[in-house]
Amino acid sequence: MFQPVAITRRYAPPLTRVFPTFAVALGDKRRPTAFTFVELCFGLIITALVMAALATFSLAMSTAWQNAGSSQAILLAANQDVRLLDAKIRPCGLTGGWQAGSLDGTAQQPAAVLLWIADTNNSATVNYSEIMLIEHDPQSQQIKMYKAPVPLTVPDVVYSYENVFSQASFIDTFKDGLTPTVLCSNVVGAQFYVGSAISATARPFVEFALTIKSGNQTQVVYGDATLRAPLAVPTN
Repeated sequence: MFQPVAITRRYAPPLTRVFPTFAVALGDKRRPTAFTFVELCFGLIITALVMAALATFSLAMSTAWQNAGSSQAILLAANQDVRLLDAKIRPCGLTGGWQAGSLDGTAQQPAAVLLWIADTNNSATVNYSEIMLIEHDPQSQQIKMYKAPVPLTVPDVVYSYENVFSQASFIDTFKDGLTPTVLCSNVVGAQFYVGSAISATARPFVEFALTIKSGNQTQVVYGDATLRAPLAVPTN
């Protein structure tokens, strides 16, 4: 016959396991606890360090992209300026008086060159209407071009090549009263070197160096233009 066995504490499961709410009521010390104040402080410090590292990395990447964009802008502007000056100078017939200028734009006489565009009337002499001046303006940071107005409002004067047109002093005289056309902008400084015709086989040329500015960056670019079909030096 079945004999009942008394259930002792040895075999009975703890009430806190069967009924978890008893643990709270009885103040069971075995329940999970939250982070301590010190642990929370360490967590905040680690989080702050990680966020600071991410912010530094983001700032570095942003600065790198901005610098790359400025460098690309300078390169594009410089290439355009070089091509434009080459296109204006190369078709001309002869070089005249010129000034060297400086790359920082502080020269007393800015970079400039007089050009005999073409002998349009086949006179073998330099006329007022046939002259072009390319000059750097340090104040506006621009390369400007001066030409006689069309139609002419003054007599088409003939100038001596040797005594007038080939002299740098004629630059200010020629541009007096003329309205310039802007060829290039953001040019902090400019320097020219002109090779005049010395023989039938040596073509005149213009070498130039420009200091281009974009944002807070500057870059020096170089170019040269050799006259394709130089005219004979006038005898007057």
